[in-house]
Amino acid sequence: WMRKFVECSRACRDAIVAARPQANVLLTAEDVASFFNRMIELGIARDNDVLSFHPYCHAQIRPEREMFFNDDGASIRRLAAAHGGAHRFRITEAGWTTVMSTNMTHAFVGCYPRSTYHDQARYMIRMYLLARALGVESAMQYDFRNDGPDCYYTENNFGLVHEDYTPKPSLAAIAFMTRLVGHAEPKGALSNDRERYRIYRFVDGARDVLAAWSVEGDATVDLPKGWEKATAQDLQGNAMPLPLKDGRLQLTETPVYLVK
Repeated sequence: WMRKFVECSRACRDAIVAARPQANVLLTAEDVASFFNRMIELGIARDNDVLSFHPYCHAQIRPEREMFFNDDGASIRRLAAAHGGAHRFRITEAGWTTVMSTNMTHAFVGCYPRSTYHDQARYMIRMYLLARALGVESAMQYDFRNDGPDCYYTENNFGLVHEDYTPKPSLAAIAFMTRLVGHAEPKGALSNDRERYRIYRFVDGARDVLAAWSVEGDATVDLPKGWEKATAQDLQGNAMPLPLKDGRLQLTETPVYLVK
């Protein structure tokens, strides 16, 4: 039925554009990479349409290994250029569930990797920073509030806040990231080993920011030149010592911000 889905989507898209030529039309909203790619090959989107995708981490927990992010969007952009020309992208759904497990040794609960509150915060921030750095126009979190009170049910626990609106750490992390780089211009990557670590630069007026983290485990990397006197802030905006050892930057999977 995928071909029929594409035909219906294109018919809807053409009707929308006929009525409102300047409309932004988002198409696909897919979270399985093979389906997403096939819809593009079938021509679901035209030149100025927006391709919508959901980079859920089904088989692992790190966003850098999911579709679009796993090669900085290069293969999907090439595919889209060859089949309709769409060059705009938005994330219309992505999230990490803080579900508990009846057996805490379980790596997966309901097909999603089990994640702690801290995991949700750090991987979500990485997803947003990757999206900003790679030219994704917007990203939307699933979801704001837990769907229910059952801490052992996967679908109840994707929220940034609990059912009673008490916040999870991810809410403060997103609030600080938004204040720090929400209106900043991405200025490229400073990592020479993207499989091991990421460093992205963002500039907002006179403020220059690096967001840095390791992809998996810890990493010791060279501090970019000119950042020796930068100040450092943690995921939620607290001041912290510049994480250096013998002049080199010590990174973990939790992003750190360097500001000057």
